[in-house]
Amino acid sequence: MQAKKHNQYHHRLNLPVEFVPQPLDMSDGYHKIYPVDRVNKNLLEFFNSLGCDIGHGEQFLLQPNGMADYHIIHIDNDDDLPLVKINYVYCDTPHVMNWYELREGAKLKKAQSSANTNYFTCDPHDVEKVFSATVGQPSLVNVKKLHDVSTVSSPRTCYSLVVVENETLRRLTWEEAEFIFSDYILDY
Repeated sequence: MQAKKHNQYHHRLNLPVEFVPQPLDMSDGYHKIYPVDRVNKNLLEFFNSLGCDIGHGEQFLLQPNGMADYHIIHIDNDDDLPLVKINYVYCDTPHVMNWYELREGAKLKKAQSSANTNYFTCDPHDVEKVFSATVGQPSLVNVKKLHDVSTVSSPRTCYSLVVVENETLRRLTWEEAEFIFSDYILDY
């Protein structure tokens, strides 16, 4: 099986099993941990059949013209381990996720989200945009690369599921995730 490599940031997927969202109450926040037990059983079984699992999930809400801690340019998590997610984004109007490269000499800063997750961020003038994509239902996203979400004109809800190896729960590299999901990556 040959992985279909298009880029190191994003792939739209066509999975044979639907994700059935069970929304959290977001009235008191815009970033919450999404319990894995809320992920529908047939989707979890499908991931297991591919040799992977969901390590944890997150739910994000971005309101029109709103800013949130995940809306700034950042890298998810503050460790050196890879981090690949499958995102399901629901938004009635155009929405874009952007990826960036840090300019030479620029530095990352540690920060903490409203859901108490650690991440790295930087000043917007310290990066160069290298890729943009509309994230779908679902998309494979590499969040160990600097990224943000553009402002939206209708509410944007994102369910973000961290992909791990199902025996050890080790987070997958981008290349491993591309290989595992290669039969489901859409050419575009």
